[in-house]
Amino acid sequence: MKKDYPRFFAMIKWMMGLLAVCSLSLLAVEYDAERIVNDFAKLFKLETFEYDGEKSLSVVVNQTSDSEYGDLLKQFSPYIAMINQLAETHKMCSSLNGLGPAEAEAALMKQLREHPLLKKELLPLMARYLKAKGHSVNAVIEPRLEYNMEMLLPIAARFFYPHLVNDKFRLHICVGINGLKTLNPEPPAALAAFSFQAISKGLAANRPDTVEFVDHINKKWQEKDGQDIQVFQKEIWQWLEIHPKLKGLLWEEYEQVKDTLPFILKAAEEDAI
Repeated sequence: MKKDYPRFFAMIKWMMGLLAVCSLSLLAVEYDAERIVNDFAKLFKLETFEYDGEKSLSVVVNQTSDSEYGDLLKQFSPYIAMINQLAETHKMCSSLNGLGPAEAEAALMKQLREHPLLKKELLPLMARYLKAKGHSVNAVIEPRLEYNMEMLLPIAARFFYPHLVNDKFRLHICVGINGLKTLNPEPPAALAAFSFQAISKGLAANRPDTVEFVDHINKKWQEKDGQDIQVFQKEIWQWLEIHPKLKGLLWEEYEQVKDTLPFILKAAEEDAI
């Protein structure tokens, strides 16, 4: 029997067209605010830590999330970790004691979805990320606030935190141990998160500028051993605030992720002249 090749190829073409339409339909699935907030569960997970023989729960950024938010977590894990710290999600864990793993996870995710700071800070970040990926997003997002570099630099400087632990000098750069509380008023969460992201990425990449900052701080303490630690902190932060390499580090990170950030960064007044 002779095959009807024109009809056969027409059928193949029709099926390919149908598959293309289905693929586009899947990509165009709409994300509203409720769905994005529910997806907080894809950004965080519960982990059990053991210290001195005691186990405790903690909320951490989910580094093994599915592909839906994989690129967001790849770019913004330090940012999200800082927001997680500012939201004090660790305080939620006390209510999870005694629950089984599945129950604890469900109870935690319910609390995360209801957390006002997480909604305020993560919803716009996730929404802009999804839009950039070609998804349809139907969520009311507040206009981006504008900040200038002059406001950002003191925040970034305070992530280099020299202090004494049992009379021994330590330099911490982390979400929980830093000098942010010395700032008044309290800095915007997005600027704190972005600052930590830029610095932690620089440290992870062993950038010469971040190595220079760390070496300088350690060397200065050796020179001034015995100085009041608070006086030393202020000197270090003032030095960092006017350091052109810290400004350059922040600008480089901003240029890479500015389309997803919930704010716009403007040049400092002296840079605009």
